[in-house]
Parts: sequence; structure tokens; C-alpha cells
Amino acid sequence: MGACFLFAFLSLFGRDELIGGISFYQKNPFVLILTLLNCTLNYIGLVFIMALLKVSDAFTVVFVTSLRKAVTIILSFVLFAKPLSVFYFVGSIFVACGIYLDIKSAQERSKYHREVDQNNV
Repeated sequence: MGACFLFAFLSLFGRDELIGGISFYQKNPFVLILTLLNCTLNYIGLVFIMALLKVSDAFTVVFVTSLRKAVTIILSFVLFAKPLSVFYFVGSIFVACGIYLDIKSAQERSKYHREVDQNNV
């Protein structure tokens, strides 16, 4: 993680974009607060996912994260009114298929790991 941060920092510093970013945050301090809040909430979410992974199997974790994605999409439509088109429904079908395949893949991985564990005993 530290190496990724260092690489991103040096990349910004090398292209003189770091100064532009700092000046943007100085002009818009509320955006800095939102950015820090976003980072903090993402970290808390990651901690919860890791805790869930410790007490349950991969299938449950994938199901919970997939359900969160679906709820986020639904809330997006409820909170931010937008005109509906056929493309939203087609996109929803793709998202539902992706969630299904994600869950199915987790089930298969979990099944495979159980079989490997049983054969190693």
C-alpha cells in the first residue's frame, strides 16, 4: 500500500500536478473535507468487509458486496430523479448478470477450496 502511495505521489510531483491539486484544495476547502470523508468511509467499509470475511465464507462476502452495489444503484434512481430510457433497463440486466456471475464464481471457488481441504486431510 505504501509503495502505491509513493508511486502516485512521485507521479504527481514529477508532472507538476501536485501543486495544482494543493492549490485546488486551498481554493475549495469543502472538497478537501469531502475527500477525507470519502477516504475514511471507504476505510471503514473495508474494515467491515474484512471482519465479515473472518466470520463467514467468501460467498457471503460476495453476496453482501453485490447487494450493496444493487442498493446503491436503486438509491441513485430514487434520490436523483432522471428520465428513464430503455438503456437503463438493458444496463440493469447486465448488472444483474454480473452480480449473478460474481456470486456463482464465489460459490465455485468456495466449493473448490472445500474439496481441496477435504482431499488434503
